This record gives sequence, structure tokens and C-alpha cells, in this order.
Amino acid sequence: MTKECLVNRFDHFEFATNNLKTIEGLFESCGFVTTQIRDTAALKQHLMVQGQVRLLITQGTPETFQGQYVKIHGDGVCS
Repeated sequence: MTKECLVNRFDHFEFATNNLKTIEGLFESCGFVTTQIRDTAALKQHLMVQGQVRLLITQGTPETFQGQYVKIHGDGVCS
């Protein structure tokens, strides 16, 4: 018996990292393109797009949710 996960759509995935440029390069090699950049004192965020898939890569300071996520879990999808 085959089970399916019927996902119609998702808005985006957020990937937390301590090395935004390296992760951005990895996803660029998979065909993603950076379309928007947000740079504040606490967060550096790059929105990458491939077709209808959106990936938000975030590098945060240790005080941010993303910074804490990377400290505990390492680089990965945080939301």
C-alpha cells in the first residue's frame, strides 16, 4: 500500500546558517537564484527562488532565533 503526502503548496522554507555565502553557493549550484537581500544588524537574509520554490537563507546573531537554532542544531531548515 502506497501512502502519499498531498501538499498543494508552501510559501517558503527558511534555512538557518552561520555561513550564508557558502550555503547560497550550494543552492546556486542547484539552480536557485538570489532575488532579494535584507541586511540588518541582527540578520542577513537572502531570498532564493527556483520556479515556484522559495528558500530564505538566514544568518543571525547569537541573540536571534536563527542564531540559537544553529547553535543547538547546526545548519538546517528552521521554519
